[in-house]
Parts: sequence; structure tokens; C-alpha cells
Amino acid sequence: MTVKPRVKIKPGVGVTITLLIMAVVFVCDVLMDVAVDIGVLYSLAVLFSMVSGRPKVPFAVAAIGTALVGVAAVVRWSGGGDHSGVAVSCVLSVAILWLVAWTGYALLRTLADRSQLAEIIDTTDAPVFRKTLDGTILSWNRGAELQYGYKADEVIGQPVTILIPPERHDEFDEIMACIRRGESVVNHETVRVRKDGTRFNAMLTVSPIRAGEGEVIVIGASSFTRDITALKETEAELEEARARADAASRAKSTFLSNMSHEIRTPLNGVIGMLELMADTPLNTEQKDYVETAQSSADLLMQVINDILDISKIEAGKFELDPMAFNLHDAVADIMRVMAVRGRRHGVEVVYDLRPDVPMSIVADRARLTQVLVNLAGNAVKFTEQGEVVLTVEVEERTDDRICLHFRVQDTGIGIAPDRQEAIFRAFEQQDAAVSRRFGGTGLGLAICGALVGMMGGEIWLESKEGRGSTFHFTGWFGLDLEGVTRPLTHKLAILSDVPVLLIDDNKTNRRILGDLLSNWGCACRVAANIGDAWKHLEDAQHAGDPICLVVCDVMMGEENGYDLVERMRADTRFKNVPVIMLSSSENGHENARAQELKVAARLLKPAKRSVLLNHISTALAEHMDRLDEQVDAIADASADAAPAKAALRILLAEDNPVNRKLASALLAKWGHTVVCAVDGREAVARVAAERFDLVLMDLRMPEMDGDAATAEIRAMEKTTDAHVPIIAVSASADVETQARCLEAGMDAYITKPYRAENLRSAIDKLFDRPDAGDGAA
Repeated sequence: MTVKPRVKIKPGVGVTITLLIMAVVFVCDVLMDVAVDIGVLYSLAVLFSMVSGRPKVPFAVAAIGTALVGVAAVVRWSGGGDHSGVAVSCVLSVAILWLVAWTGYALLRTLADRSQLAEIIDTTDAPVFRKTLDGTILSWNRGAELQYGYKADEVIGQPVTILIPPERHDEFDEIMACIRRGESVVNHETVRVRKDGTRFNAMLTVSPIRAGEGEVIVIGASSFTRDITALKETEAELEEARARADAASRAKSTFLSNMSHEIRTPLNGVIGMLELMADTPLNTEQKDYVETAQSSADLLMQVINDILDISKIEAGKFELDPMAFNLHDAVADIMRVMAVRGRRHGVEVVYDLRPDVPMSIVADRARLTQVLVNLAGNAVKFTEQGEVVLTVEVEERTDDRICLHFRVQDTGIGIAPDRQEAIFRAFEQQDAAVSRRFGGTGLGLAICGALVGMMGGEIWLESKEGRGSTFHFTGWFGLDLEGVTRPLTHKLAILSDVPVLLIDDNKTNRRILGDLLSNWGCACRVAANIGDAWKHLEDAQHAGDPICLVVCDVMMGEENGYDLVERMRADTRFKNVPVIMLSSSENGHENARAQELKVAARLLKPAKRSVLLNHISTALAEHMDRLDEQVDAIADASADAAPAKAALRILLAEDNPVNRKLASALLAKWGHTVVCAVDGREAVARVAAERFDLVLMDLRMPEMDGDAATAEIRAMEKTTDAHVPIIAVSASADVETQARCLEAGMDAYITKPYRAENLRSAIDKLFDRPDAGDGAA
């Protein structure tokens, strides 16, 4: 075991300190004989240590010397004389003894370590040698002799180029240039030459040798060479084996492709004949046979298609064909097909395209559809009750590309944790029991994984056994910058602030459709059943903010949406409100009842968004036309009954489009000029910028309500000494609300819904008052 000194003293420093102390002793001329004795003893100790290889001998000599100094000090002290000189001499002598002991120990250990290291390098089988910066070999160890075949006396002093093929001498110059800059060359693959002229593949590591510890000056280089000929041969064999495997895979894929095409031709004939047979008169037993044969033929065709796809992928012949298409319509088409499958065992199928998902993208529509159909189809197949939801959202976006995140969530059987990774491999399913129960080849998810990878994304899943699964995948697609990116503006304009009631017992459907209607600009209310829906209808009517459109699911547990429509048609308040029904099945009886109840549209779930938007905008446009006719009739009757006393410039602050239409028509028929504001903030801005004789202020408005708007108008008037009369409009008729309005600075109060006689009376009373004429002008 190597023993290291606790105090590290460089030999040169120790000798210098020793000489200085001895000089002090010499100058003092005290106990010189002791100093000389110590010097002689120390020299003998060092010589003995070097000969015996025992670096701790100087410590023993120092201990003996310390004892002698102590004896000499006692003798001198007892003889009288200068006691202080004796003490100083003793201290200095002892210090010299131990200092030279430490110095000698450190010197001998350094020499021993260097000798041991040199011996290890010289005897190791690892080829290591040193050279000067111009390439002259300075040392040559046993490993270098074994590797190159040269003895040390044959190469020391020779140029290192004897080991390098002539065509690689420039490479040597490049390596030494790095060494001169103080840089190491690590794991550099090259070729070297042995003494017998044979060549071998080598990996070099060359490091700079510096002038001393911590020095920056490079005086040479050390080289370590590893023979990698066997490694290169192994790599070549592996490459050859890989090439053979690729060729075999291509041959297999070609065979599968050819066989798939050969099988597909007669199978198409079988499927076609079965379809023709299904259209002929068949009894119940024959029809069952034909349906079974059709199902088996479809399954066989799917197996052939999967095998063909996987063979193309393995052969590297599978390529994407991107083009611009409408993503929203594509997703809707896919999920409507899935909904048909789900309806067979009562599974709700829903899709949710987030508002920032572009309508048009550039991608391979067929392959993206293939992935979605596979994932959604599996979700429906493995879900016996509950729902399947496809969500699409934006993950990342650049100027011309977008990364979309697709999520297919179900409430099915789930997947065991130890099988979640395996199901993405070819011919793998959750387990044999699942395979027997649900069928399938086990190729679908493997193909999906390959396609998603080609789209620049990744696929993964989250699942709890017995509680459902969520499959995720991402993909990068181009943006169709010239395509349609959002619904037509005029269709959305008619939906702005329109009160809409959505009725659906499925929580996910309510959330998705509610968000969609709100994003389109509607003021959307939601209800989970018929009772809640009727309460919303009445509350909105009483608040003077009547529902203008109802979107209703047909089947809601034991309740039926048509029962609600029948009740609405029997009530004069709601009989003309348009209704759009969402149905889960094609049913002739439903169609007849929808026509009987004058349903505006009946759509299959999940409804395509573009179709839903078209029907909503059409139904609202027709409803507004009917309202126009009713408003004109009311206004005409009111105008004939009593003409206005004086034309006024009136600001109508009202967020409900129906109420705005009715009040505007009435006021215009009476000869007044009407300017509309859709919220309190706009009303304040218009009063500040324009002159009005009167303001009709609805109390409940978005952005800023009527109370806050009135307060700001009255605050502005304090600086102008003006006063514009304000009539409060509210659905509440209680005394407290009226008192609060008058305290807030309003001049009059009427209740909704707008009635011609009440509105006309309020205006006439306000402008007949003596204090109103000055402010109205």
C-alpha cells in the first residue's frame, strides 16, 4: 500500500528552506557542531533510504537527532553561558531535523511513484509511446512492441512516420497541429503499418505532454493505439447480414403484395355477388346467411388490406400523399360512421374540434382517416356502454405548419398495464380472450404507429383496466393558407347575441355543443332534461330576453324531445320558436312527427358542424323574417293609433336582437331617429360622442350593465351641465328595482317585454314634464 505524506512539500522548496535555516545557524555561530552532525546524519539517512527503498527512514533519523540535540542542550545548559543562545540553537536544530525528514520523504515518494508509473506503462500490453512535436519517438513500451513488431531500440529516435502509410502522412500533420494547440485527439479511426509491412485498422488517442504541472507549453505527445480490425470485420459482417435481411424482407413484402392482389380479385367478385343477392327476395333464413357471408367477406378484405399496408411499410414503399382538405368535414364524416356502429349497443359517439383548429389543412387525408377510423373503431368495439369522444386540439403552430393533438377516449374494457406497450406491435392484442371475443388481426395499431411516425408525430395511450382507455397521437401538417379557415362571416353575424337553448342529457354533448354555439356568438343556455328546458324558456321570456332557437336531442333517457316541441307549439309564447332536433337514428316515424310539429331541421348525431351552422342560420333568418312581420304589424297599429308629438333622436341600448328589432321598429314608426348600442360600454361611448334627446337603457347587458352605464353618463354630465333623459328597461316589475333605478339617476322605468302603449306612454309623460323640456333639446 502506498503511504502518502500528510503535508505535501515539494523537494526543491524543502531544500531551500533547509539551507536558509542552516545559514541562520551558521551566522549565529551557535552549536555548529550539532548542525554539522545533523547534516551528516541526514545525508546518511537519505542514502540509506534510496538504497533500501524505505522512505520513512528520515523520520527515524530525525527522532534520534532530536534526542541528541536534547542531550547536547542539557550539557551546554549545565555548563553555564548564554542560555538564550542554547535555546534558540536547539529549536532551530530540531526544526531542521524534521523539515529535512519531510523533504526527504516527499522526494523519495515522488521518485518512487514516477518510477512505478513508468514501470506500469513499460510493462502493460496497451500500446503507448511518446514523441516530440516533430514526430521523433522518445519512448516505446511492451504493448507497442507487441502491436507493431518493433523493439524499443529499433524505433526510439526514429520518425513516427515509419508507422504510418505514406498516403496518410497529411493526417499526421493535422493531428500534431491539434496537439500544438493543446487539444487532444480522441478515438480517431485510421490505418497503421507493422514492421512486417502489414496494415491494420487502428483507433488513436493522442494527448499533449506539457512542460510541467499546470503549464501551457506543449513539449511532446503521448499516443495510445487500439487495433480495431476485428471490430471492423464484425461491422462489415453485420452490414452484410442487414442487407440480406432487407432483401429477404423486400422479397416477403413483394410476395405478400402479389398474393394480396391475387386474393382481392376473386374476393371482390364474392362481395359483389353477395350484395346483388341481398337485393333479391329472400326469406329470413336466407337473409341471415347472406348477411353472415357479407360480414365474413368484409372482415377478410380488411385483413388483406392490413397485410398489404404492413408489407409496404416494411419494404419502405409506403409514402404519404398530402393535399389540402377540410379537416372539420373529414372528422365529422368519420365520427358519423362510428356513431352508426355505436348506436347498435347504446354507445354515444361525440367529437370535439377546438375553436383554434383550422378548418383546412394539407395532409394525406386517406392515411389520417385510416388512423382515426382504426382508433375510433377500436374504441367503439371495446366499449359496451358509455361514450367515445374524439378531441382535436392545436399542440404547436408555425407560420405554415401546425401540430395537432388527437385524443380518442372511451369508457370501455381498458388495457392491462403489462400489455400497453405490446399492443403497438404487429399481430399483438391485449390477450387471447379479447382476440376471440372481439376479433381482429392485431395489425391496426402497428400500422397506425408507422403512419403517425411518417406524419412526424408520436402515438401513446393511457388506460386503466375496466375503466376505459385514451389513445393519443400527434402529427405535423401543412396549413392551407389559401383555403377556407372559418365559417362564412354572414352566417355567424346572424347568430351574434342570439339567445339559444341547448337540451341534451349527455354531459359531454352539452359541453361540446354549448362551447360551439358560444364560440359562434350565441347567448347559449343549456338544459339536461325537459323540465329544466321548460324553466329556461319561461325564465327567459319573463326576463324580456326570449329564446330565439332551440337545439334539442330526441332521446333523453325516458323523455322525448318531441314532447317538449309539442308543448311549445301549444303555447302562444313559444309556438313560433324554431327547433332543430338531433337524433341518433334514422326513423320514418320521427320524420313524420318532425314535419307535423314544424321542426326546422332534423340532423343525425354527431351533426357535421358546417351542416348544423347552415340549418341554424337558415332557421334564425326565417324566424327573424317572421318577427319583422309581427313587429311591422304592431308598429303600424301603434302608429295609426297615435302619431308622435315630436321627433326625437333616441339611443336604444339593448343586447337582445329581437327586442332591438321590436323597439326600433316602434320608435321609427312614431317618427323618431333610433341609434342602437348592444351593451352599456357602447352606450356610454355614443352619449359621449353624439347628441341624443333620450336613452332607452336595458338594465341587463354584457360588458357593462345599465346601472353602471347610467352612472358614467351622469358623471360626464357634471362637467357639461347637460342632462339627457334615461328610461330604464327591465324584466323586473318590483318596487325595489324601480326605486334603485331612480336613485341611480334614471328618469323613468318600463318593464319588458316591450309593449307599444307602455313605451309610448313613458316617452310622452317624460317630455310633457316641465323639467324635461330644458334637458331634451
